Amino acid sequence: MEGPRVQLYGILLSQPTRTLYEFCSLCNIPFDFVRVDLLKGEHKTEWYSQINPDQLVPAITHGDFKLAETFAIIPYLAEYYHVDNQWYPQDLHKRSHINAFFHWQHNTIRKSIRTLILEKVIGPKLRGMQPITAEREAELRADAINKLRDVTQMLEKWNFIAQTSDLSTADLACYNEIVQLKFLNFDFNEWPRIKSWVEEIERLQIVQETNGELLAVVEKFNTPQA
Repeated sequence: MEGPRVQLYGILLSQPTRTLYEFCSLCNIPFDFVRVDLLKGEHKTEWYSQINPDQLVPAITHGDFKLAETFAIIPYLAEYYHVDNQWYPQDLHKRSHINAFFHWQHNTIRKSIRTLILEKVIGPKLRGMQPITAEREAELRADAINKLRDVTQMLEKWNFIAQTSDLSTADLACYNEIVQLKFLNFDFNEWPRIKSWVEEIERLQIVQETNGELLAVVEKFNTPQA
């Protein structure tokens, strides 16, 4: 459909930003990526606050229309550009299962892993937070492990995250949360079903591109200081 190009605001260190970037790329949605550097506080500037008053990434502008929240943006763009492919099929049942995962993941896999990485890695190393106690870390790790068990059950039952016959945007969203565990040198060999699924997703060229910045930071954090 003709119309203004989508302006996608975010940073590829952000899990939801990567998911939205990948979705737009795989669905041939015309967009420009505008980097909003959270580490420099650009999400709190006046210009960005006018786009998303919540000062979170990602967000889009589409002409005069502004929208935040990845899992609101995806249905909007899919409707506008008539997306109908494996990533977000128009089949009502398949799309509903994908949407169901979008709603589920907020307070489950995303919350667990994000909290663990924030308190264990990002907070102390980038935000000046005190290191967490061993007890708190054990609690957070246990919660994340429980969510990985949920993901394993999904993959063992359906092969893919949202009861689809191939990878979908639900898989991308889930992967972009789980890949954060690389900050902890997580051993995916202990989770063979997840490992094979991760490897399948990482063969996608766009995923390799969007994860470049993240993996560079992971390597920096995990390299012993001289």
